[in-house]
Amino acid sequence: MIEIFKAGNEYLSKILEARYLAIRAISGLGEDYVFPREFQRRTKKFFEETEHTTVLALEKEKIIGCATMCYIRSMPTIDHPTGKRAKIMNVYTNEEYQGCGIASQMMLLLLEEAKKKRVTEIFLEAEGSVKYFYQKCGFKLSGDYMVLKISRGKKKTESSSTN
Repeated sequence: MIEIFKAGNEYLSKILEARYLAIRAISGLGEDYVFPREFQRRTKKFFEETEHTTVLALEKEKIIGCATMCYIRSMPTIDHPTGKRAKIMNVYTNEEYQGCGIASQMMLLLLEEAKKKRVTEIFLEAEGSVKYFYQKCGFKLSGDYMVLKISRGKKKTESSSTN
């Protein structure tokens, strides 16, 4: 049975393992690639100390997918009154499980969490055919990124500014 869930720091070792799996897959590194110790130390510290949401997909104890959303605070604007934005990183599904809806379920959990945390904009980097997947999730192309604006339910007036 596949479990897909928001992982807290009690799952730190699995979160780190998943991140390294994702980076190896996304960057075309071999399974035997060893990340530098300083990179591992900084990555662990990030997950221990920084606000994020990580979703894991496990079958028994095997990691078959992961996705992380990092929260970014900036000055509030009219369009982004909370000043809270997010970046989605390391969306990964094991090749054997691709096409089963796992990435969609992980993205749904991240988007629900973003709304709970009053995030007003989410961005991510995507290349090639994966852009279509993110478009199905509501993201739009914007320069080098894909962006999803989360409405706060208020209508903008014609004179409203984006700054």
